[in-house]
Amino acid sequence: MARKGSRKTRTGCITCKIRKVKCDETKPTCNRCAATGRQCDGYSPAPSPANKSELRRYRPHHVFPGAEGVGEGRALQFFCQVAGPYMSGAVDPHFWPKLVMQFTSFEPAARHFVIAISTLCERLQFQEDMAEEILLKDEVYALQHYNTAIHDLRTMTSPERSPVILLVCLLFIAVELLQVNRDETIKHLKHGFQLLKNTIRDYAWTKEHLLPLF
Repeated sequence: MARKGSRKTRTGCITCKIRKVKCDETKPTCNRCAATGRQCDGYSPAPSPANKSELRRYRPHHVFPGAEGVGEGRALQFFCQVAGPYMSGAVDPHFWPKLVMQFTSFEPAARHFVIAISTLCERLQFQEDMAEEILLKDEVYALQHYNTAIHDLRTMTSPERSPVILLVCLLFIAVELLQVNRDETIKHLKHGFQLLKNTIRDYAWTKEHLLPLF
């Protein structure tokens, strides 16, 4: 999972944001607007620290098997309630929030990938209202679980584990898509297609739940 560059500033004036140009952020009106004869519409109010805290750090309401600490629990809850249903679409509305969540209770690789996905999804949803240090912490947190999931995945060597490996491969793809890593996404898709060919005849649930997603 590649690290991204620094985040673009979101504190420019409203006019420059609409025009998608860099603002010099002079107040009360920016010099860029004045130099081009445009009316500067001023600046959006910055979100208060209290609002950022309320958006982010709530305690999970459910106990998730295998989850260690509040951080993992809240990430799994966000996936179950928000990220999973959003990712499901119309193909299989129960796949992400139901079937995948079942696997997180007994497959460590699935659990760590889901925590990484959930953290990245929540980061994308609330990034405009979050402090830079929290964004960085979340990126590091997602990367840690991503790397742990890869380590767990490498221990799955038995042919009987192929369906689980295929499911985890799909989670792998989801992480790379969220990171906009096109080459890695294509590589894992090709690997997933090959696994699908080898498992679809022997495991009915892979045909029912995984084939439509590939």
